[in-house]
Amino acid sequence: MLGIGALLAEGVARAAKKIGKGSERFAMHVKGQELPMHEPRFKRALAIAYAVSPTGADHCHALHDSGLGNATDEGLMSSAVLRGM
Repeated sequence: MLGIGALLAEGVARAAKKIGKGSERFAMHVKGQELPMHEPRFKRALAIAYAVSPTGADHCHALHDSGLGNATDEGLMSSAVLRGM
């Protein structure tokens, strides 16, 4: 029998599948990957990126620099950021 640490080391999606008994409903993940600790409700483009990324919710695959605020100057932000990508 696996300990809880070994079970969770596989990720919450796999752990919930092994545990069964409806636990899949409570496994917080996107495409099998745990949710990162960036707030997608504040960063709307990031929320979309989390939803459509082929690797799941991965902040490394999305532009999401909230430090730029509402800057719209082309010199400050790339055109991809201005389009919310």
